Amino acid sequence: MTTYIDKNIIAKAITNIAKKKNFNYSHAIEKRKKNYKAYMETKKNKELQKKLSKDRFNTYLEEKYKNDN
Repeated sequence: MTTYIDKNIIAKAITNIAKKKNFNYSHAIEKRKKNYKAYMETKKNKELQKKLSKDRFNTYLEEKYKNDN
């Protein structure tokens, strides 16, 4: 008697093992969990840097740091 094992279950298990054993991936996840606010802030800054012109991005940063202090 053989039991049927779904391919998707095996694929999920293999990807989970690969993710946990990958140093770069696990390190990135740990950093993101430790300081989520800073992670989201840098992500937003990178998106705005691509979207805005250099002058507008610099004024955005100046206003942001003035408000922080």
